[in-house]
Amino acid sequence: MEIICSIVSQGNLQEKDITRDDGTVTRMATMDFVLRSGGDTFACTMFNDKARHQGLTRSDCFYKAVLKAEVKDYKDKENKQRFLTSLRLESINFL
Repeated sequence: MEIICSIVSQGNLQEKDITRDDGTVTRMATMDFVLRSGGDTFACTMFNDKARHQGLTRSDCFYKAVLKAEVKDYKDKENKQRFLTSLRLESINFL
């Protein structure tokens, strides 16, 4: 989805090694954002090369952001099915 938003906050680039199920190790980069669109404020994360190449943004400007919602299901301690929704920030560009 595409939205017009302002940036409430932008986190620092963070990198860590991730071991996959097959034993290979890859380096993952993330950058967290808090965005505001209309009356809504929400958190989202940018990953890997997009995060590594994302420069600093200004909080006093408007941006067009492309977001992708991801839903993961899991079972809690009581074996009830639960869902976790997260937003992946695909791109953010100055208007």
